[in-house]
Amino acid sequence: MFALNYPVSNKKYSFPNINVIPLNGENGNIFQRTFLYKRLKTAFENENANNRFSLIHSFWLFESTVFAIKLGEIFELPVVASAMGEDVLATNKYANQISKAKIEIVCASKFQALYFKNFKPKIIEPGVETSIIKEKKYDFIAVGSLTQNNNWIYC
Repeated sequence: MFALNYPVSNKKYSFPNINVIPLNGENGNIFQRTFLYKRLKTAFENENANNRFSLIHSFWLFESTVFAIKLGEIFELPVVASAMGEDVLATNKYANQISKAKIEIVCASKFQALYFKNFKPKIIEPGVETSIIKEKKYDFIAVGSLTQNNNWIYC
Protein backbone atom coordinates (compact mmCIF):
# COMPACT_ATOMS: atom_id res chain seq x y z
CA MET A 1 0.00 0.00 0.00
CA PHE A 2 1.26 3.46 -0.87
CA ALA A 3 0.10 6.24 1.46
CA LEU A 4 0.21 9.55 -0.39
CA ASN A 5 -0.52 12.16 2.27
CA TYR A 6 -0.52 10.57 5.70
CA PRO A 7 1.36 9.78 7.80
CA VAL A 8 3.82 12.63 7.47
CA SER A 9 6.75 10.25 7.24
CA ASN A 10 8.71 8.22 4.75
CA LYS A 11 9.38 5.30 7.10
CA LYS A 12 7.84 1.99 5.97
CA TYR A 13 5.61 0.11 8.39
CA SER A 14 3.06 -2.72 8.52
CA PHE A 15 -0.62 -2.35 9.32
CA PRO A 16 -1.28 -5.08 10.59
CA ASN A 17 0.08 -7.45 7.94
CA ILE A 18 0.06 -5.04 5.02
CA ASN A 19 3.28 -3.29 4.05
CA VAL A 20 2.69 0.45 3.89
CA ILE A 21 5.02 2.79 2.05
CA PRO A 22 4.27 6.38 3.11
CA LEU A 23 5.31 9.03 0.60
CA ASN A 24 5.33 12.01 2.97
CA GLY A 25 2.86 14.04 0.92
CA GLU A 26 2.04 16.31 3.87
CA ASN A 27 -1.40 17.08 2.46
CA GLY A 28 -1.18 20.90 2.82
CA ASN A 29 2.55 21.33 2.12
CA ILE A 30 2.86 22.45 -1.52
CA PHE A 31 6.62 21.77 -1.61
CA GLN A 32 6.20 18.13 -0.52
CA ARG A 33 3.23 17.65 -2.86
CA THR A 34 5.10 19.00 -5.89
CA PHE A 35 7.13 15.80 -6.20
CA LEU A 36 4.54 13.39 -4.83
CA TYR A 37 3.82 11.62 -8.13
CA LYS A 38 7.54 11.22 -8.84
CA ARG A 39 8.06 9.62 -5.40
CA LEU A 40 5.05 7.37 -5.96
CA LYS A 41 6.26 6.27 -9.40
CA THR A 42 9.75 5.48 -8.10
CA ALA A 43 8.40 3.53 -5.10
CA PHE A 44 5.91 1.72 -7.35
CA GLU A 45 8.67 0.74 -9.81
CA ASN A 46 10.83 -0.61 -6.96
CA GLU A 47 8.03 -2.64 -5.39
CA ASN A 48 6.77 -3.88 -8.74
CA ALA A 49 10.26 -5.12 -9.64
CA ASN A 50 10.29 -7.28 -6.49
CA ASN A 51 6.70 -8.49 -6.63
CA ARG A 52 4.71 -7.87 -9.82
CA PHE A 53 1.39 -6.14 -9.28
CA SER A 54 -1.68 -7.37 -11.14
CA LEU A 55 -4.03 -4.46 -10.35
CA ILE A 56 -4.01 -0.92 -8.95
CA HIS A 57 -6.78 0.05 -6.50
CA SER A 58 -7.10 3.68 -5.48
CA PHE A 59 -9.33 5.22 -2.84
CA TRP A 60 -11.07 8.58 -3.28
CA LEU A 61 -11.64 9.95 -6.77
CA PHE A 62 -9.03 12.66 -6.37
CA GLU A 63 -5.36 12.86 -7.29
CA SER A 64 -4.76 9.34 -5.98
CA THR A 65 -6.95 8.03 -8.79
CA VAL A 66 -5.28 10.28 -11.36
CA PHE A 67 -1.91 8.90 -10.22
CA ALA A 68 -3.30 5.34 -10.39
CA ILE A 69 -4.47 5.93 -13.95
CA LYS A 70 -1.01 7.15 -14.97
CA LEU A 71 0.68 4.15 -13.33
CA GLY A 72 -1.86 1.80 -14.90
CA GLU A 73 -1.03 3.17 -18.34
CA ILE A 74 2.73 2.95 -17.80
CA PHE A 75 2.69 -0.56 -16.33
CA GLU A 76 -0.28 -1.82 -18.36
CA LEU A 77 -2.33 -2.67 -15.28
CA PRO A 78 -6.09 -2.44 -14.73
CA VAL A 79 -7.25 0.27 -12.32
CA VAL A 80 -10.13 0.12 -9.84
CA ALA A 81 -11.12 3.30 -8.00
CA SER A 82 -13.37 3.36 -4.95
CA ALA A 83 -15.56 6.41 -4.42
CA MET A 84 -15.54 7.18 -0.72
CA GLY A 85 -17.94 10.09 -0.30
CA GLU A 86 -18.24 13.60 -1.68
CA ASP A 87 -15.57 12.81 -4.26
CA VAL A 88 -18.46 11.89 -6.60
CA LEU A 89 -19.81 15.44 -6.69
CA ALA A 90 -19.43 17.76 -9.68
CA THR A 91 -17.21 20.05 -7.60
CA ASN A 92 -14.44 17.44 -7.75
CA LYS A 93 -11.73 19.06 -9.90
CA TYR A 94 -10.39 15.64 -10.93
CA ALA A 95 -13.77 14.23 -12.08
CA ASN A 96 -13.38 15.23 -15.74
CA GLN A 97 -9.92 13.70 -16.00
CA ILE A 98 -11.04 10.51 -14.23
CA SER A 99 -14.19 10.19 -16.34
CA LYS A 100 -12.10 9.95 -19.53
CA ALA A 101 -10.07 6.99 -18.25
CA LYS A 102 -10.89 3.33 -18.83
CA ILE A 103 -11.14 2.24 -15.22
CA GLU A 104 -13.57 0.42 -12.97
CA ILE A 105 -15.42 2.60 -10.44
CA VAL A 106 -16.75 1.11 -7.20
CA CYS A 107 -19.35 2.98 -5.15
CA ALA A 108 -20.61 2.36 -1.62
CA SER A 109 -24.25 3.15 -2.41
CA LYS A 110 -26.77 3.52 -5.21
CA PHE A 111 -26.87 7.24 -4.43
CA GLN A 112 -23.16 7.58 -5.19
CA ALA A 113 -23.49 5.47 -8.33
CA LEU A 114 -25.99 7.97 -9.79
CA TYR A 115 -23.11 10.41 -10.27
CA PHE A 116 -21.17 7.89 -12.38
CA LYS A 117 -24.01 6.17 -14.23
CA ASN A 118 -22.14 6.50 -17.55
CA PHE A 119 -19.41 4.34 -16.01
CA LYS A 120 -21.85 1.66 -14.89
CA PRO A 121 -20.11 1.49 -11.52
CA LYS A 122 -20.14 -1.55 -9.31
CA ILE A 123 -21.94 -1.05 -6.02
CA ILE A 124 -20.49 -2.74 -2.96
CA GLU A 125 -22.56 -1.66 -0.01
CA PRO A 126 -20.97 -1.77 3.43
CA GLY A 127 -22.53 -4.10 5.89
CA VAL A 128 -22.22 -6.98 8.31
CA GLU A 129 -22.31 -10.61 7.21
CA THR A 130 -25.11 -11.86 9.42
CA SER A 131 -24.02 -15.51 9.26
CA ILE A 132 -20.99 -14.71 11.45
CA ILE A 133 -23.13 -13.28 14.26
CA LYS A 134 -24.03 -15.93 16.81
CA GLU A 135 -26.71 -14.00 18.71
CA LYS A 136 -29.63 -12.24 17.13
CA LYS A 137 -29.34 -9.17 19.38
CA TYR A 138 -27.47 -6.42 17.55
CA ASP A 139 -25.55 -3.53 19.07
CA PHE A 140 -24.10 -1.12 16.56
CA ILE A 141 -21.32 1.30 17.17
CA ALA A 142 -21.11 3.47 14.11
CA VAL A 143 -18.85 6.42 13.52
CA GLY A 144 -19.15 8.72 10.54
CA SER A 145 -21.76 10.48 8.50
CA LEU A 146 -24.69 8.16 9.10
CA THR A 147 -27.06 9.50 6.49
CA GLN A 148 -29.36 7.86 3.98
CA ASN A 149 -26.94 8.95 1.25
CA ASN A 150 -24.38 6.62 2.80
CA ASN A 151 -26.97 3.85 2.93
CA TRP A 152 -27.21 3.82 6.72
CA ILE A 153 -30.61 2.19 7.21
CA TYR A 154 -30.92 2.89 10.94
CA CYS A 155 -31.24 6.68 10.63
